[in-house]
Amino acid sequence: MGKVIIKIKLTNQADLVLQDLKLLKRKPRTVEAEALVDTGATRLYLKPSVIQALGLKRIDEIQSRTTNGIRQRGVFQPARLEVLGRSGTFDVVDIDEDVPNLLGQIPLEYLDFVVDPQGRKLIPNPEHGDKQMSEEYWERCRHRPIAGNEHHERTKIPKYLDQVPAYRITWFQPADGTPASPRHRRPPGGSIWGVSLGRFP
Repeated sequence: MGKVIIKIKLTNQADLVLQDLKLLKRKPRTVEAEALVDTGATRLYLKPSVIQALGLKRIDEIQSRTTNGIRQRGVFQPARLEVLGRSGTFDVVDIDEDVPNLLGQIPLEYLDFVVDPQGRKLIPNPEHGDKQMSEEYWERCRHRPIAGNEHHERTKIPKYLDQVPAYRITWFQPADGTPASPRHRRPPGGSIWGVSLGRFP
């Protein structure tokens, strides 16, 4: 897949808030720039020159895993990001001046865009049509008694919990309500009526 470069518009979010409160006499600081769509990156990464033009203040630090090892990066005040008619507010992480601005997974998922590898462009998520949508993985349903326990709820478990070693998932079988052995995956062939989560000691 070739590189996907897009045009983005960035605005200092604090300036927008002050403007709404009628406390800002000048126009909000805004920058138009190009960014590389990088599905291997996590956040919104901007060059120091762009951050300076926006007037964003450093608020935190974060360690970032790069192709050259772990780097200490600065986290800056939020910026309003506009891409292809959609917008969202995101914290900014700085990146070296000699590399492109990067649009990572968090803004891509929030704005509901995906990469079209054949057309080498950014497009709205085809599963959602032309509407920007979010996805929620917890789905609570009506109560159903399980082996004398009236308070368990039928629950769909998000896939990402399989990757969290700090939690133990106990599945309840619908036949007699007896808890199965703690496990991280759905028992083969059975429907699931409940789940309990507990930390390992």
